[in-house]
Amino acid sequence: MTRSEPQANDEPLYVSKPTLKSLWREYRLFADRLELDTVPWGRVVVPLSDIKAVSVRPAFVIFDCLRGDYGLGELMKTVKLDMADLNEHVALEKTGFWKQFRITPDDPAAFKRAVDRALAERREAR
Repeated sequence: MTRSEPQANDEPLYVSKPTLKSLWREYRLFADRLELDTVPWGRVVVPLSDIKAVSVRPAFVIFDCLRGDYGLGELMKTVKLDMADLNEHVALEKTGFWKQFRITPDDPAAFKRAVDRALAERREAR
């Protein structure tokens, strides 16, 4: 997880428009990274190479323990950047100390498809 300034001549592949559900945050997907507007850190940059999985999850993150999808230890290393607890949202599983980011893009399914496409293109390019 790093902070950075936008890179010149770098067009996003997908931009999630700010909504009340995202607490007016914008999430941007680029060919090599995700940029997540956050508080208090500012812009958090997650390299696509750090992304292990992306999924659309139902509301109430804590219920992931009861559903058996994630253990409490995993959820303790999860950062929720917006209203993910109350809405369908995207779970970004990643490497590093913080194992997940939970975000609520304007269209979670479309955001997931865009990230999946970008990850597939990275794999093909290798």
